[in-house]
Amino acid sequence: MTQKELAVGICTQATISNIEKAGKVPAITLLLAIADRLDIDIDKLYYLMSENTSKNGKIMKKVKVLCSQSNHKEAAVMLKRNQ
Repeated sequence: MTQKELAVGICTQATISNIEKAGKVPAITLLLAIADRLDIDIDKLYYLMSENTSKNGKIMKKVKVLCSQSNHKEAAVMLKRNQ
């Protein structure tokens, strides 16, 4: 998949390129949209970020806990609040 194909309807190709070049974790909603496009489930995404202590890494850990408790509504609120 090209950067342009990945970006369609999510962000710009330049944004994908910047994420790849800088190696930084994007905003949580963008990260989830990209993961969805790449068919990466939230557990795999959590695993990939488990060593990440950035703000987004901490948010993902909280979201995983909320989802494991079937508290999807609160998880969605947390994601929207941290866009």
